[in-house]
Amino acid sequence: MDAIQTSLRELVDEAKAGNSAAFTQITREYQNLVLGYAFGMLGDFHLAQDVTQETLFIAFSNIAKLKNADALPAWLRRIAHHRCHRILRRARPACSADVDFDVPSDDTPPDSRLVHREEANAVTRAIAQLPQPLRQAIALYYLHGRSQKQIAAFLGIPVMIVNNRLHSARQQLKRRMIHMVAKAFNSNALSDGFAQNVGEILSVRGPVIEAQFRGEMPHILDSLTSSEDGWAKVVQRKGDGMICAVVTERARWKPGLQLTNAPEIGHVKPIADDEFEETVRILSPRSSAPPKTIETGIKVIDLLCPLVAGGSVGIFSMQGVGRIVLVQELFHRLENSMDGVSMFCPSRRGDINAVQDMLTIEEGYPGDTVGNVQVFWMINDRATDPDFASDTDLFDSMIYLSPVRAVQGLWPAIDALISHSRALDESVVGREHVEVAKRVRETIGQARELMYDAKFFEYLAHHANARASERLKEFVPRRMAELSNENRVIVERARKLEAFFTQPFYVAERFSKRPGVSVRRDETVRSCKAILDGDFDDQPEETFLYIRTR
Repeated sequence: MDAIQTSLRELVDEAKAGNSAAFTQITREYQNLVLGYAFGMLGDFHLAQDVTQETLFIAFSNIAKLKNADALPAWLRRIAHHRCHRILRRARPACSADVDFDVPSDDTPPDSRLVHREEANAVTRAIAQLPQPLRQAIALYYLHGRSQKQIAAFLGIPVMIVNNRLHSARQQLKRRMIHMVAKAFNSNALSDGFAQNVGEILSVRGPVIEAQFRGEMPHILDSLTSSEDGWAKVVQRKGDGMICAVVTERARWKPGLQLTNAPEIGHVKPIADDEFEETVRILSPRSSAPPKTIETGIKVIDLLCPLVAGGSVGIFSMQGVGRIVLVQELFHRLENSMDGVSMFCPSRRGDINAVQDMLTIEEGYPGDTVGNVQVFWMINDRATDPDFASDTDLFDSMIYLSPVRAVQGLWPAIDALISHSRALDESVVGREHVEVAKRVRETIGQARELMYDAKFFEYLAHHANARASERLKEFVPRRMAELSNENRVIVERARKLEAFFTQPFYVAERFSKRPGVSVRRDETVRSCKAILDGDFDDQPEETFLYIRTR
């Protein structure tokens, strides 16, 4: 019995006794073998990595059931085989050979980049055309340089068959491609950190789970699964490996249960309404004390949907209307505030990838917690429902970002009619504030009825934003000419109010080239009252764009 076999048996025994470090070592030994096997079946590295993650997690969760340590390779292979078949049964395209190559830098000459891309495509096609056994053998060989003996042991076949498969694969791949094939597989090999990508539940409160990951943290809105076949979505990353997640399928969640990140398994079920509402109440319980407001210096928020100290704010919108920029701006403005606020940003299930991409690439995004301010990213199909946003009392404050304002270039794109707050009460902000806010809503509401254009909203519904913008430029002056003098005054004042609610943000200074502006609430109330009273009827609406006060 050789030393490697003895070491494997010792590691399995330690892992069965609960030593996670021992299983981490096992994972490092076998992760690329499992990856190569899965790639051979699927022909897609991204799917193969997901299968590898699932396989190792299932093995981790069930290691105590393994009676014979020598059977570990075959056991891992069977698990991977079963998980691959689950993907193939879902009619996912196999053998796409989705191999990532190193992309040349921007300073590489265009003709060199073109040659590189053509060579990569040729290799991709060649790998895809290999029969599964040959593709498997060459993948296992080039992933961290596995020997023929190691490959044979993992596959449970004679070394001679492995040698024959490698020989056939090399013959079918053109000789000039071999170096690129090796580079492709090496660049997709799993790092040692992959072995530590397992989390442990620390606490469970209703549908809310807090867990800690030893290795790479999951991304926002990644799916987590447990050995109990439960599923959850990551809604917050706290740092130091700590995450907060919300269950999308009930299971026997409990502290100490192991979790694995399974972002690409296709589990995109949104958080159910009852779990969604329970989550908000758990993460941001409402105080019975009278609300106290936090001034943000953002005119439209402080006037129409003031934030509550220690309270919750729901931020509802579709993609592309400035939600992440608004979150960043609130972090910036409130980071030194003694009073915290919890922001909940719902998204539709189809926006998961877009949200993840934006949070990854957005410059200046500080994370999900800054000082006493925090944000939770959740999947709920009512994320873009204006009726729900207008009527719900689930949050202390409710902000709805409108694509109509975004198309008009009015930022922030906060809808003045839908956004609201329980703090907009005379006992909290005073009578004058409440009266002015009411008049603002009435004026804007009347103007929208007078200026309604079905064609504009048809373009908007089909995401033809450029056409919608062109339609507005043509429709507004024509419609204004048709109105009575009285109605024209209403529309003009409403448009000045909508323009007045535009405001430069500090976090957007490098893009907008406008310095950020903060406005006291009393100044906002005074300026809006003056617009409503007709003090600026002789001023063109363009002069109200991105100004501080009037």
